[in-house]
This record gives sequence, C-alpha cells and structure tokens, in this order.
Amino acid sequence: MDILNKIIQSLNKEEVRFFKLYSKRISSDDERKDLVLFDFIRKNGKEYDESKIYKKLYGEKSKNPFYRLKNRVAEDLNKCLTIQHYADSEEVQIHNLLTSVKLYSKKRAFDLSLHYLKKAEKLAQQIEAFDLLDIIYSEQIKLSQETLFINPEEVIQKRMKNLDVLNSLREMDDVLALVVHRTKTTQNFNSKQNPIVPLLEETVNSVLQNKKLIKGAKLRLKIYRSVSQILLQRHEYHALEDYLEKTFQDFNTEQLFNKSNHDSKLQMLTYMVNCLHINGKYKESLNYAELLKCAMEEFGGEKKDQYLFFYYNALVNNYGTLNKEKAIEILMELKSSSWLQKTPYYEVFVFGNLAILNFEMGHYKKAVKNFHHLYLLESYKNTDESYKFKTEIAELIVRFELHDFDYLEYRIKQVRKDFKSKLDVRENEREKKLLEIIEELIYTNSIRSNKALKKKIELFVTHENKENRLYSEMIDYNNWIKEKLI
Repeated sequence: MDILNKIIQSLNKEEVRFFKLYSKRISSDDERKDLVLFDFIRKNGKEYDESKIYKKLYGEKSKNPFYRLKNRVAEDLNKCLTIQHYADSEEVQIHNLLTSVKLYSKKRAFDLSLHYLKKAEKLAQQIEAFDLLDIIYSEQIKLSQETLFINPEEVIQKRMKNLDVLNSLREMDDVLALVVHRTKTTQNFNSKQNPIVPLLEETVNSVLQNKKLIKGAKLRLKIYRSVSQILLQRHEYHALEDYLEKTFQDFNTEQLFNKSNHDSKLQMLTYMVNCLHINGKYKESLNYAELLKCAMEEFGGEKKDQYLFFYYNALVNNYGTLNKEKAIEILMELKSSSWLQKTPYYEVFVFGNLAILNFEMGHYKKAVKNFHHLYLLESYKNTDESYKFKTEIAELIVRFELHDFDYLEYRIKQVRKDFKSKLDVRENEREKKLLEIIEELIYTNSIRSNKALKKKIELFVTHENKENRLYSEMIDYNNWIKEKLI
C-alpha cells in the first residue's frame, strides 16, 4: 500500500489549498520537488506511476533520496492536517492539549503543564471522554511529584471513580464489537446459535443495576447501541421501534445530542427509518427520513456524505411499496447525481433497485437491461458474493418471465457452477430448490397436470421462513411462484 498516495487522495479541496499555503511559507526560487511530487500523485491517482516521477525528479540516481522525499511529504501533510483541524472536535483539542502538557513537562515548566491539564480535564468531563480522563488523571499524578499545587489523593479518587465507568464502557464495547462482527460474518445469526447476544444483554443489565455509575450521555448511548443490537439480532422490530422512539425523544428532551455524539443521533434516526419500514409503517418511515435529512445538515453537514445513502435507501424502499414510479424516478435522478460520481460503490444500489422495481412493474426488458448494466460495474465485481448470488437468482426469474428459455437453461448451469459453495450451504436451501423448480418449469406446459412439480411448489411455499425472506430475497420467491399455480 502506497501511504502517501492514500493520504493525498483522501484530501478535500480546502485541505489541498491549506497544504500548498503551508508548504510555501518559506519562499524558494528553486523547483520544489515536494510540490512536484504532490501534484503528480494528486493528478494521477490510481494511475500513479512511481517510476515516471522518480526519473523526472532524480534521473538515474539512487532511489533513497526519492523515498526520503516521500516520507517528508507524508510527514508534512500530517502536520498540516493537525494544524488545520486543531479545533475541529473536542477530542482532537484534548489530544493537542496533552501534547502541550508533555512539551512543557519536558521543559520543566510545570505550571504551564498543570494549566493545560486542567483545561483538558474540564473539556474531557464536558464530553464524557472517560478514556482521555484516565490519561489526564495519570498525568496529574505524575505531575504531583513535581509541584505542590496538586493533591494526589484527590486525583486518585477521581481516577478510581472514572475507572468504574470506563471499565463498564469497555466491557460493553468488547461484547458489542463481537456481536457486530458475528453479524457481518454469519448468515441468519441469532442468539440461540451464539451465546454473545445473551452475554451482551447480561452486561447491559449489570450496568443498569450498578448505582455507583453516573448514567451520563456517553454511557446511555452505549446502552442504546447495545440494546438496539440485541433487539436487531432477535428480529424484535416492534420492540425496537418503541425503544428507539422513546430513546430519541428522551435525548431530545434532555438536550443530550451534541456535536461530539452527532453520529449517534444520525444512526438512531437511520435505525428508526429502517425499523418503521420493516414494520410496514411506510409513511411514518418517510417522515423520519426527512428528520434524518435535516439532521444531516447540522454542524455544517460534516456527516452528510456518510448518511446520504441511508436517506436515499429509505426513499427507495418506502416508495418501492407506496409508489414504484416515484421510486424509479428517484433512482434515475441519482444515476446522474454528483453524489453518485463521488461514491461509485452505490451504483450497485441504484441499478440493482432499478432492475427489481422494473420487474415488479412488469417491465421485464428494462429489468434485464439494468441487470446487465449492474454486472458491468467495477463496484459490482468487488461486492459481496452473497449479494451477487441473490442478484443472479433474481435475474433468472426475470428471464423466465421473458420466456428466454434457451438462455435460462444455460444461465442456471452457470449459476450452479459459479455459486456452488453458496448452494451447498443450508441457509441457501430455498435458492437451491428454486433453481430446481425453475428448471422443471422450463419444460412444463401445465403445472396442474404435473402433480409432482405442483407438490414441490406447494412445499416450497409452505416451508418459507418469513424472517429470512424479509432480507435475503431480492424478489419475493413465494409471491412469484404462487402466480404459477393459478
């Protein structure tokens, strides 16, 4: 991995401009190799050819000066970003204050060290940065050996009290991290298959019953994340809806949302939007989507790009039920939007949904066209294998509706070959049976006269798992296959 290239490509326009000004603070008539390298990498991006710029700057000389130049530019960029974003957030400010503490301690200017430690402590208490408070108290105890202005007993008491809260937060973080990881790596995860969810529930309960702990905003947000994960893993969406609504209202009433936990507010609204959709409350879900849109604009819209996808996803999901033409209209607007150009990964979302919505409206040729466009995307090639598998199963259904049986026969064999490992997994048993049914349907003029096939379809419909269908089927297999029985 080319670190310098990664850093440069991550910069926005303001950061590039600031770096240029920072670099030119010392005037020079000579060619600035650092700026030549910077501009070359920025212009070429992924196509950056190191050998070209190396030869331009150093000819056939040893590469060591070139590598030193790269390291210096990377260091300068990091220094520049630190200066530019010095006051962007309270946590960054605290880290910078602690840097000042170390510097003045080294100079033995202990009065200045104590001044900045007090500032850091006050700020950390305001934002409930318990991990940083632990560092601050440790620094104060060290400093108490150099000055009489600090009573170590008082600091030790404060550190012990802070440690109680910090340990509880860490315990919840550890278990929550395991839950999220298992969710991402295990299909059809539930608490019966894995003991982590009950462990998380036990951890939350122990925290709630601990009267010594101060239930501040940070701890309450940890509890919210943990409880919401428990309910999500158990698919208890009505209970989750009630919990989210109450928690959101409580935080608003108590004015607990602020810049430092703004991400939690946006996440809470996103969960609420999705939960209401799952519970069939489409209009209410759209109302919360508009709340999410407004919240994204807060604090200068710094989290907007991160959550814009969830807003559009809410619109498409809900209008996909209420007004399919409206959903398609939104997706068509997205195709040419600057947001999609900045985040090409979400092209998969756009063309995948266009394919399914056109199928549901009976526009089968348009659906196939969007499937083809989807397959050509670079982002599709790099997407999750499970998504590809479900997508290509959905295309087979569309092909059947077009009576493209020769192509369908070939594609079924290809899908079986490409996704053999998926079809061998128990969780994909429905897809395996569906392929068998489609294959038989190709050669069947009348299902009613084919009693064996009819029975197979009836068993397929009867043995559905509604929980799995809600998430894993791009096209509702049961609704589609039931129409063949009429």
